Amino acid sequence: DPWLHGFVADPDETPVAVSGKSFHPNAAGHDAYARILTQYVQAQVALGANLNEAGLPTNPEAVNR
Repeated sequence: DPWLHGFVADPDETPVAVSGKSFHPNAAGHDAYARILTQYVQAQVALGANLNEAGLPTNPEAVNR
C-alpha cells in the first residue's frame, strides 16, 4: 500500500492547482515513519547518544558549534 498521497487537485483553484495534501504521508505513511523514527531513537539510546530536551538524540554537528 502507498505511504503517500499522490497528486491531489485543489478544487477551489482555476486552472487546476496542486493541493497542499499532494505527496504528503497518509495514515500508513505516518505509522511507518513513526516506527522507523522509534527504531532509530532506540538504537541511538542503546549506543549512548546524548538526548536533547525533547528526548531525541542530539545532532553531533550542532554540539560542536
